[in-house]
Amino acid sequence: MKNLLIFYAKRLALKGFFPGTSGNITMRLPDDTILITPSGKAKDLLVTEDIVKTDLNGNVLEGNRKPSSEIKMHLYIYKMRKDVKAIVHSHPVFTVAACCSGGIKSELLAESSLIFGKIPLAPFASPSTNGIAESISPFVDNSNAFLLANHGGVTLGKDIEEASNRNESLEALCKVSAITNMLGKPVYLSEDELKELYDTH
Repeated sequence: MKNLLIFYAKRLALKGFFPGTSGNITMRLPDDTILITPSGKAKDLLVTEDIVKTDLNGNVLEGNRKPSSEIKMHLYIYKMRKDVKAIVHSHPVFTVAACCSGGIKSELLAESSLIFGKIPLAPFASPSTNGIAESISPFVDNSNAFLLANHGGVTLGKDIEEASNRNESLEALCKVSAITNMLGKPVYLSEDELKELYDTH
């Protein structure tokens, strides 16, 4: 399982989702322990020994490195959502730009509307603090993706593949939105169009 986490960490890192040593990925194992990327190491350089295992309270069970400083956010989500088995928190350019400019509307693209529904923008909270959990608390029950104001994006999934794919889809939406705003006024799907979309999928 550690190798699977490393595979997706490197895959996203090579696409620019984790500048420097930023971002973090976790996986929930069947015994409710958590695998998490370490603090202070670039994701494209990870090896098996770097991955840390903790319990749901953040106590380190395996590994010699310090877990990512954002572990509190991940653990909060896992405690609130039993269906979530993986979380990706990343800082790709267009997602971060959306976090710094008022958020994003999934209604811009049919695919994004189906994948995400609404994408909330959580109020700013200082990274690595309990404030992050507080800022996302209104959205965790009903959202599989959200933006952290002036920070980055977070996607949830039933497995690491889904969480990773959603992270890529979030960045693609943010990129299309940015370009659309440069070209002119964005045209969003109407309520009727959204209803038809949801009814047929």
